[in-house]
Formats: sequence, structure tokens, C-alpha cells
Amino acid sequence: MIRQRWVPPLVAGGVFAIGLLLSLALAAWHARQNEAIAGQQLALAGGALAEDLRLRINSFSHTLQGLRGALAGEGVRAERFRAYERVVDLMRQHPGALAVGYAERVGQAQTAAFLDRLGRKRGRATPLRTVNVNNGDRFIVAEASGEMEPGTDLASLALVREAGMRATWRNEAVLSPPIYTPASATPGFFFLLPVYRHGVAPGSSMARHEETVGWLFIHLSGERLMRGIADETLHLKLVDRDSDDSESLLFDSAPRAAGEAQAAAPLRREFDQQFGGRAWHFVVAAQPAFWERLGQIPPPATLAAGLLASALAALLSYSLLVMQRRATRLAERMTVALRGSEQRQRAILENASVGILFTSERRVQHCNPKSAELFDWPSPAAMLGLPGRAFWPSDADYDEIGRRARPALAAGGVYEDERPMRRRDGSTFLARVKAKAVDPAAPAAGTIWIAEDVSEQRRVERLLLESERKLAQILGGSPIAIFVIDGQHRISHWNAACEHLTGVAAADAIGSRDAWRGFYGEARPMMADLIVDGASEAEISRYYGDGFIHSPLIAGAVAAEGFFPQMGAAGRWLHFMAAPLRDGDGRIVGAIETVIDVSAQKTAERLLADRSEALQAAYADLAAAMRRLTDTQEELIRHEKLAALGQMVAGVAHELNTPIGNGLMLASTLYESSQEFQAEMRDGVRRSALERFVASCVDGGRLLIDSLTRTAQLVSSFKRLAVHQSESERRRFRLAELVAGVVAVAVSGRGNGRITIIQDIPDELELESYPGELEQVLISLIGNAITHGFEGRDQGWIWIRAQVDAEAARPALVLSVTDDGRGIAPEILPRIFDPFFTTKLGVGDSGLGLNIAYNQVTAVLGGRIDVSSTVGEGSCFTLTLPLQPPAAGSESPPARLS
Repeated sequence: MIRQRWVPPLVAGGVFAIGLLLSLALAAWHARQNEAIAGQQLALAGGALAEDLRLRINSFSHTLQGLRGALAGEGVRAERFRAYERVVDLMRQHPGALAVGYAERVGQAQTAAFLDRLGRKRGRATPLRTVNVNNGDRFIVAEASGEMEPGTDLASLALVREAGMRATWRNEAVLSPPIYTPASATPGFFFLLPVYRHGVAPGSSMARHEETVGWLFIHLSGERLMRGIADETLHLKLVDRDSDDSESLLFDSAPRAAGEAQAAAPLRREFDQQFGGRAWHFVVAAQPAFWERLGQIPPPATLAAGLLASALAALLSYSLLVMQRRATRLAERMTVALRGSEQRQRAILENASVGILFTSERRVQHCNPKSAELFDWPSPAAMLGLPGRAFWPSDADYDEIGRRARPALAAGGVYEDERPMRRRDGSTFLARVKAKAVDPAAPAAGTIWIAEDVSEQRRVERLLLESERKLAQILGGSPIAIFVIDGQHRISHWNAACEHLTGVAAADAIGSRDAWRGFYGEARPMMADLIVDGASEAEISRYYGDGFIHSPLIAGAVAAEGFFPQMGAAGRWLHFMAAPLRDGDGRIVGAIETVIDVSAQKTAERLLADRSEALQAAYADLAAAMRRLTDTQEELIRHEKLAALGQMVAGVAHELNTPIGNGLMLASTLYESSQEFQAEMRDGVRRSALERFVASCVDGGRLLIDSLTRTAQLVSSFKRLAVHQSESERRRFRLAELVAGVVAVAVSGRGNGRITIIQDIPDELELESYPGELEQVLISLIGNAITHGFEGRDQGWIWIRAQVDAEAARPALVLSVTDDGRGIAPEILPRIFDPFFTTKLGVGDSGLGLNIAYNQVTAVLGGRIDVSSTVGEGSCFTLTLPLQPPAAGSESPPARLS
């Protein structure tokens, strides 16, 4: 009976226990299902974020490639950059970009000149803006849009400098590590693409480094970039795995809420992705809003329903249906998000700078505008449905590209090649082709093709290779011995001249480390070896003494000379210079050394030294002889001046003789008349006698006054001339008065009564000069004309004219003395100003008159004297004098003879 009473409770308890166990099991299973579904949705959301970010990064890369392609061949000029910016609208098309621009590679020594040119181009001063000290090449921003000032040195940010070098080595757009700039409190990074000198990337990384002239860049803000794609229901944390410091964080959507989210819902997913050559680590965690968006039923509710509901299967089915319906809703929302991502991807595709085609079943299903431009079709729509073979020169080419690409596409890889492709008009061009299958298992179902025209690039590369080949020929054919070593002291070049000089064949030298064998009897470093090792001056002096010098033209180059007794029969003197070869980072990677045989020069220097000693002794003797000759010449000139003065005194005395003689005669006549009149007065004076005596006194007195006046004038002229020649001082004077006095003295005592001198000089013409020297010159010229020009004639004319030449560069006085005498023979005309030259040698003429006149005109008066003459018609001496003579010691042009 007891057992029957407890059966219902026991059964009930058993049923309850079974129900409780089933409910607990169902709740646990429900919790795992919720987490699994949420994990799948979280993974999908994280993948969508990563894909969206990849599309944006790829769009930045395509923008840099397009910008470099648009500016290729002409350099990054401001107007080209601005035109591209207006067309593409760089900042609006690229959310997250702080700045888009171009930074030019500038050496330290060229920084000031570059900033000056940049400032003139911009119309305002452009200072250098740096963040940290930069001792290497600068990456100076020359053109930029957005939040970047021209003149900023990006290389002062070490991480940017490193990224730029890495972009050059890899020849692709590269992202920098996270960077905190002074103007930004959140991390950002730079996307850099190298720009080469001729617009073409060289084949080797070292050549690319040498040819890199700058970098196109996009400065990105991690905060702005990720805010545009981050899901508010997720906590997203982005870290740069390649950074080796604590500042590797790129983005954190909610640093504070992250801890709360992880505590409340530890669901999270982590994965890595490659962007721009860097590994980024994604951490995606579910926020409370994520669970709300899923709309899942919590496990406690399931437990309560299991305890309360008798139909556990119905409740379980209901719960599963609810979960399925809500999962479907979430899938629909994710589909909408993916469609939005597809639209953004399509926008990137439409603006790409390379041709992109999507083919299915070997026909074009979609292509971008660049494809239509590349293949010369009017629009992308016109290309839809075209067969793949339409883009290849022939069916054989089409089959060949399929055969080559098929293995790579089937393996899920990327096929890359350079092949000729055909435009719509049948013309071909060389294209770089890339292809990737959407589904490697069925490549024909969908393949993405990327085509880029590289015809011009390859043509430029061929030209560069030809230039390098010619350079190698120039080096090999140089008559100067040249050899080159690398950083490990191995010889890489040993030209024919070096073979001839040393006797060591290039085949034996190249590849070895024994450059010394051609020059020394035992192993020792050459100058190039010391340059490669970065030897100090003390180490160089150890081998080359103190005779080496640093080249003023080539940085780091050192030159020296030495005697090599073992070379040749009598040894050789060699001059050698070594210069470092550096890579793009300035590191020494080798050295070049030139060697020149200067033995003949050394022999000539010894002969020259011997002859120089002999010449110095001869010069001393010649100098002594010249001093004696100069003293003799000066003495002769003094004698000539004294002789001229004596002749002038004799002439003046002759002129004075006539008026003084007349005066004496008149005085004697007056004296006799006075005596006769006195005698007549004793007998009584008649009126007629008185009138006769008065008349004779009047006439005699008038004649006596005329004679004495003439005498006074001659004495005054002679006195003034003597004073002028003795004073030799500079002063202002009237030229007409000076010439009149010279004429009066010059014609005195020469027996030239029928020689007529005409003066054509304005009375108001004044000159500031040395009157004494000018009088001596005029006396010499007039006397020369009378003595030589009128020899054998009893009459002649002399004209003295003066005028100011106001049209000359400096106004000058032109004074000429012209005669109608015999003239000067052409063969002696060039010699008339030479000292001691005379045609009357032995008859009292020293030949110094015209030489003295020439020296006075050129040395004292600061002018020049020219002469023209025609035999039988006369001569003309022309003096061109400055209105104010120059300071003493200045030189004047020589005489002109005609």
C-alpha cells in the first residue's frame, strides 16, 4: 500500500527529473547553438570588414598607380598634378585620406635651392618643416591636397623614410607602420609609391633606388578610414603585426567598452590580413548590440520553458524555427551589406587606372572604362559579349595564353605575363597581363583579367640598357687606365688601358682581390681598397705619405702621385685618384680608381726647373740692363727737354730782337731830334720847327709803344709757358688762350715768316687738365710740322682745331694739328712714336720729340694720339683727351696710325 501511495510522486518526480534533465540538456545545447551561430555571423562580419578595407586600400594603390601613369614622362609638375586632382577629385573619392601629394627626393646640399624654387613657384616663401633630425636625403612635399603643407620633410619621420625605401626596392605601393604625427592624436599611416626619373622603373633594385626622384603618397587616418566601415555592434581592434614597438595600434573602435563587451560576451574572432606589404591583425568582438541584433533566446528561457512546458519537442521545434527565422533575417541584412560593398567595389573598378575585365565562358561579362580606352572601344558596354580571342593578335596567341595561364588559374594562383595584345583597329601593344580565377575548380566560369600598356615603359628600358651598354664601351675604350672594385675588394672592371699599363690581363684581374699585382711587388692596399674600408687620413698617410690630396670636385675622392721603380725599364711616375661608389642609402659599395702615367710630365718638370733657374739668372742680368737703359733714356729725355727749351729761348730772343731794335732806333732818332730842336731853341724856335719836332715825337712815341708792347707780349707768353711747364699741376684753363701762347712761342726764331697758323678753337671751351704737358705736346707737334713737313718750302699752312665729342660714351675733347706739308712715308709712319727714331740722325735731332709727346698724352693727360698722313698732301695728329684726366697710373689705349 505504501509503495502504491508513493508511485505517483515517484513517477512525477521521475518525470520531473527526466524533464529537468532534458531541459538542462536542451538549454546547454541551445547555448552552444547560439554561440556557434553568433560565431559564424561574427566571422562573416569580420570578413566583410576586412574585404571592405582591402577594397579601399586597393583603391588607394590604384589611385597612386593612376597618378604616376598620368604624370609619367613629364615629371610631377604642379599644373599636371592639379589637373589630375580636379578631374579625379582625390580627397572626395578617398574617405579616410588626410592628404594626397608628391614628395621629392632632395639632397641635404640642394635643400635650400629646392625650397627657393618651390617658393617662387607657389608665390610665397616655403620653409622647411621637420619633425625629427634628418641627416640623409629629404622627402620634401612639393605638391599636396588636404592636410599637408608643402615644404614638409617626410623623411624626418623615420618610419616614412623606411617605407619609401621599401617601396622603391619592391617597386610597388607600400604602407608605412602606424605613425603619430604632431598634428594628429590618433595613429595614421602613409601609402607611398616611388616615382622614377624617366617615368620607368629600372630592372634592378639598386638601379631603381638610383633613379627614384620622389614618392607619390596618401596620408591616411586610421580613425577616419575605419569609422567609415566599422560596425557599431562590433568592437574592432586593428594592430600592425610588423611593428616592433609598442605603437602598433592602428584602430580601436571603443577601447573602454571593449573590456565590458568581453566580460559580458567573450565571443571574439582574430585573424591576419596582408595590406600594402604589411600584416594587419584583426580582433573582432561582439558588443551587446550584436546579440540584440541576432535576437537569440537566452538559455534560461529555454530551461524555464522546458520545466513549464509538457511538450518539450514542440517547444524545441518552436525554438529552432524561431532561431532559423531570425538567422534568415540576419542573412538578409548581411546580403544588403555585401551589396553595398559590391557597389563600392564597382566604383573602385570604374576609376581604376588599369584595364580590368571579367570573363565567363571566355566572353567579356564586365569591364571598366580604362579597358575600353586601352583597347580603343567607344565604351565598356560595346565590349560586353566579345570573345576572349578578340584581344589577341592571332588565334595562336590566344591558344598560347590559355595554355600558359591554365595551370596557375587552376591552382588558385595569379597568372602574370607580358604579351602583345590587339586593339579594335588591329594595332598591337605590349601589355602586362594578370589573371585570377574566381573559382579555381572552374576557371572558365569566371576569371578576372588586368591589362596595362607597358609599351612605352619597355621602350624606355631598352634605351636605358643601350645607354648602359654605351657607358660600358666608353669605360672600356678610355685611354686612361681604370679599374673598379666592389665592397668585398673584388675587381669588377679592368679596362684595356689598365692592361697595357700594368701588363695584367683583364681575364686574370677581374674577380680577384689582387689589384696590387699590377703596381707593387708585394701585397698592399690600393687607394681604392682604402676608400672601400673607409680608412682614416692616418691610415692613408701610412701608405702614401703626406702627398695625397682630397678632390675638391668629387666627395670622398683622394688623389696622390708616386714613383713605381718596378714598372718599365726606368720606372714610372703615376698619378692615381680613387672615388667611392655609393648605394641609394649613401653606403660605400665599391670604388673606382684611375691611373695616369705622368713620367713625361715629371721629366718636363725637372727640365723646366733647370731652365727656370737659368732664366732667373738671365732675367736678373736683363733687369739690370733695363735699369741702365731706363736711366739712359730718362737722361736723354731731360737733354731733349733742355734742348727744346734752349731752342725756344733762342726763338724768343730772335723775336724780341726786332721790337727791341726798333725801340732803340726810335729812341736814337728821338734823341737826335731833341738835340736838333735844342740847338734851334738857342737861335729862336720857329713854329714850323716846333710842329715838326712835335710830329716826330708823336710818331716816334707811337712806334716805340708798339715795339715795347710786342716785346711785353712775347715775354709774357714765354713766362706763362715756362711757368706751366715747370708747375705740372692740374687746373682749369681756357684752351684758346693756351694755344695762342703756344703758337706765339712755337714759331719764334724758326725763319717761318710765311708759315700761316690758323686756330679754330671756341673761346668758351674750358678744360680741366695739365696745361704744361699739353703745351709741350703742341710745341712738339707744331715744331715737327715746321721742321719736317715744310722742309725745302718757304710757305705752308697749319690748322689747329678743337671740339667736344658729346656723342662718345664719355665726352672728350678732340684736338687736331694738321699741316699741308710733305707728309710721312707709309713705311716709317708706324715708327714715328718710337724713342730715338729720326729721319735727321746726325744733324742735331735726337728722335725723342714725338715719343715724349706720346708719353705725355697717354700717361699724363689720360688720352690717346692718332696720326694719319698722305705723302705730298700733309699730316694730321689728332689728340682725344678726357675733359677731366684720370688719376695717375691709369692706362690709355695706344696710338692709331693710318
